[in-house]
Amino acid sequence: MRSWTDWEIVRHQVAICGRVVDAGDSPVEKAEVRLATVPEEFERRYAGSATTEDDRDDVCERPDRTLTNADGNFYFLDLPAGRYNLRATTPRSSLQAEKAVSVVWDAEGTVVRAVADFTLSMTSS
Repeated sequence: MRSWTDWEIVRHQVAICGRVVDAGDSPVEKAEVRLATVPEEFERRYAGSATTEDDRDDVCERPDRTLTNADGNFYFLDLPAGRYNLRATTPRSSLQAEKAVSVVWDAEGTVVRAVADFTLSMTSS
């Protein structure tokens, strides 16, 4: 029997990662990267986690959205297998880009990391 003082080690796995840059190849900080379409397993697992469409204050606590860091990097952890469409946008302009990636888990239970790099421009790329 486990005691309340026993610690459980949880190891998260990066399922999707990437970098967001502008047309001049400079990193874009605080760009929002959103999982625009997700597989059914994601919807079942995270039902009720999403808030209103325009709620940017809690973006870091949502499983379907994240913000890039100062180097333009982002990641999503522990996503179920399937096809994802991602959309990257800047908060104060109409710059955006879209990508499609697939998340795959191998037989040992390790995710095969998908990379989605974005170059933001006035038209989708």
